[in-house]
Amino acid sequence: MTDPFNLQKQPEENHSHAQSAESFGSYSPDAAPPEHKQKHAGLGIASFIIGITSILAFITSMVVAASSIMNQITEDGNPALDAAALVDSADGALLVLSGLLMIGCLALAFIGLVLGIIGVCLKNRRKVFGILGVVFNGLLVMGTISIIGLGLVLQ
Repeated sequence: MTDPFNLQKQPEENHSHAQSAESFGSYSPDAAPPEHKQKHAGLGIASFIIGITSILAFITSMVVAASSIMNQITEDGNPALDAAALVDSADGALLVLSGLLMIGCLALAFIGLVLGIIGVCLKNRRKVFGILGVVFNGLLVMGTISIIGLGLVLQ
């Protein structure tokens, strides 16, 4: 009966250097070095992080702006304050800050878009994060430009 786990001791064999070199492969000085895994492009990773951060901050600023506007609307649908009084109120300050945050997110997304494009163009680097960064930042930039254009057309 054979031992399936090879638990029985086998007699020790005398291994020479030639046998061990054959078992692990031989070295040839003409052989090319082994292929190394490509690293992720640092600019692509930065673009991806900027894209995610700017989208989340943009959504947050939209929610804050919408809630501060909704606070100024009465139950019958009329504004509680006129535009001048809204700017002087606390909700007006939140509205201005959320608008500035949206503009900052748009500028940050544009920077992330440029970094993502550079990250995709780098040679010998992985392009996954660069492509994701271009997509996320491009969606925010193009979406904002589209909404502004739509608002200008529908005036």
